[in-house]
Amino acid sequence: MNTITTQCKFFSDDVTRQLNRAIRAGADPKELWRDVGERLTESVSRNFEAGGRPPWKPLADSTLLSMRGRALKRKQKGRFALNLRKSAAERIAGKKILTGRGRLRRDIHYKSRGGLFQIGSNLKYARIHQKGGKAGKGHSVVIPKREYLKIQEEDKRGILRVDVPRFLGVGAVA
Repeated sequence: MNTITTQCKFFSDDVTRQLNRAIRAGADPKELWRDVGERLTESVSRNFEAGGRPPWKPLADSTLLSMRGRALKRKQKGRFALNLRKSAAERIAGKKILTGRGRLRRDIHYKSRGGLFQIGSNLKYARIHQKGGKAGKGHSVVIPKREYLKIQEEDKRGILRVDVPRFLGVGAVA
């Protein structure tokens, strides 16, 4: 299976103990998990919007050329230089990394169990983009690592501020 996920433990032991107590008392934490899962998904979405946080390695010249099938190219100091009309160059320059048709970004989903959350994608090419490696015919293409599933520290802090007692209908978290 080509599933790629990342796991995150966000809650402190104190919060986890209080959640477990509330669950044993009959509280249903599904709404809480849904809120945290949505926040995780938003964090990953912001990675796509920003082109990586930190920024991902730029697209290779060969990838740019494939975006514009009829682009003229000439070799210059060991690299390809693109000779494009202004309109074509603007279209290519506006392309965001890992967006293509948007399938990878739309396929991001989450599941949770206790204080452990998994977020990821089942798409065949998801793993190679997250971890990097060789792909293509004869593994001749090197895909750089672009960690789109990386949960940023500022997003983790926002997740930790989730109002646990509101979702569980219990007293304040110590």
